[in-house]
Amino acid sequence: MQNKGINPCFISSYVPKECGIATFTNNLFTSFQNQYASTGKVAAVDGNPSGGYPAEVDFVIDKNKVSDYTEAARHINTSDVQVVNLQHEFGLFGGPEGRHIVQLLDKLKKPVVTTVHTLLQQPTMGYYTSLVKVMQRSQRVVVLSGKAKEILRDIYYVPREKIVMIPHGVPDLPFAGTEPCKRELGMAGRFVLLSFGLLSPGKGIEMVLEALPEVVSSHPDLLYVILGKTHPEVARVHGEKYRKSLRRLVRKYELENNVLFVDKFVEYEELYKYISAADVYVTPYQSQEQISSGTLAYAVALGKVVVSTPYRYAEEVLAEDRGYLVPFNDPQALAGTLDGILSHREDMRKTRLAAYAYGRSMIWPRVAELYHDLFEEVHNEFTLNKTQKSIIVYKKRQDYLSRSNLHGMF
Repeated sequence: MQNKGINPCFISSYVPKECGIATFTNNLFTSFQNQYASTGKVAAVDGNPSGGYPAEVDFVIDKNKVSDYTEAARHINTSDVQVVNLQHEFGLFGGPEGRHIVQLLDKLKKPVVTTVHTLLQQPTMGYYTSLVKVMQRSQRVVVLSGKAKEILRDIYYVPREKIVMIPHGVPDLPFAGTEPCKRELGMAGRFVLLSFGLLSPGKGIEMVLEALPEVVSSHPDLLYVILGKTHPEVARVHGEKYRKSLRRLVRKYELENNVLFVDKFVEYEELYKYISAADVYVTPYQSQEQISSGTLAYAVALGKVVVSTPYRYAEEVLAEDRGYLVPFNDPQALAGTLDGILSHREDMRKTRLAAYAYGRSMIWPRVAELYHDLFEEVHNEFTLNKTQKSIIVYKKRQDYLSRSNLHGMF
């Protein structure tokens, strides 16, 4: 453990809220604490009004209450926090296109590093101006992929020197076989295909279900596990409509013996067991614009064979034979790829090892180190700029006083 004296404040959704960014921020905070003995803090954005936050959360922002953003800025300004890390996702914050967060940034007197989780290539004017305002008020903008750097430069005109690429963090776990966890989860003897994460339309699960009949006809031992509860916002508005539509497809294609729904939000230890038990992880997302995916990052880090649609993040992570890409909305192509993998299972180890080796660069201790170095750099720049401004103001004042005294002599 190192003690470097940088105390960050993370503004984000936060556990126990069940959302990917809450989990991401908790992992980043924990890794940062473990390595640097920091006394960092978290300003949790809404989503868990019943409380239950861990000790590091010392301020809670009601996402729809503008005055809370102003009060949060005041709270952070009077604390010993040296740098603020904003985890940005439009839906986290109140106001049109999440604009309430700008109220906080406008009043903040600490340097800001913003991590961007969603970056639209063809944004509406509202989303464009909302994100531009956030980036203008940030000393650095962190992206999770190389493609996102290009989008920031070419579409949002963010200066190259302001953009930093830090990969999505992943657990530091050993490369292991699948059978022990299969036995523990009651899946022994099955070839396990896995998708996990909060369930919502756009995840493309129906494409997998439509591909399976052709695959299971030749490989009846296949078991497709759909792990995760429905996204809370989706459930609030639409209930379980999407999950029910998936269950209807299972019945339509007579896949009851080949599909397993695990309808719950699993904690880290159980999640890792499911990933470890999987032979193939499939991410059939429907949007090409997706620039990050925690679920894909985790699957790669644990050395899984990954089959994915070619969204931006997948194209980058699965390059150089680290996985397989199939066209969007093409169940037949997906069926062909899966059949090829199952028919040549002896070739899977090479792909698994390539994925695992790539994932080693993304383990949380390494990611925490990259964030720490960036926080330190931004803090030092900010402090230097303040000092220089103070010197300039002092010199101008002295010059003014000197001229005033000379004027009084005549």
